[in-house]
Amino acid sequence: MVQETRPDGIYLAPTIIANNQVELTKVLLNPGDQAVLKILVLNNDKTLKVNARIAGVRDLEFQSVLERSDISSKESAPMWARYILMGWGGFVILILIFFSIWHSRKIIEWRIKRFGFDPALYFYTQAQEAMLSGSSSTRIRNVIRWLDRAFRWDNSYIERAKNESLFSDIHGYRRFLALIEKYKAVAPLRKDK
Repeated sequence: MVQETRPDGIYLAPTIIANNQVELTKVLLNPGDQAVLKILVLNNDKTLKVNARIAGVRDLEFQSVLERSDISSKESAPMWARYILMGWGGFVILILIFFSIWHSRKIIEWRIKRFGFDPALYFYTQAQEAMLSGSSSTRIRNVIRWLDRAFRWDNSYIERAKNESLFSDIHGYRRFLALIEKYKAVAPLRKDK
């Protein structure tokens, strides 16, 4: 299809003469005359080449603009690379699901019964260790964080923390008192042994 000509009125009648060839009718062209043709190409396998020839003209200047849809213009990854990416993506999703299930309350309760793992005791021990190490601001922040986790699992550790001399430095600390108030009303997850 002839999209436009410069100057207007140049008559070009494109005809398909072979599977891969388009021929234009003979027409008189002057230097500087231009024609814009639009040719639809189906199943472009990236081997398309545009050539032009005018009888009696030695040097011919032409421009080719190949338009493809955004999807086909992007270089697509080989199939094996797609499978590797999908495999890694699936693996990461499985790991995330596993960790979310493994750290769920019901699974931890099962781990307590089955293996004797007590998260409250573990977090309380971490709070004790944090109290013995680190600078004062970092130490107190870590102690409060570990106690928060311990109290979340078993609020009987509140009384234990209030009576422990190791935590005497933070007994009057605002964040410690707020933490105790937060868990006072919450029923313990499990009974003390």
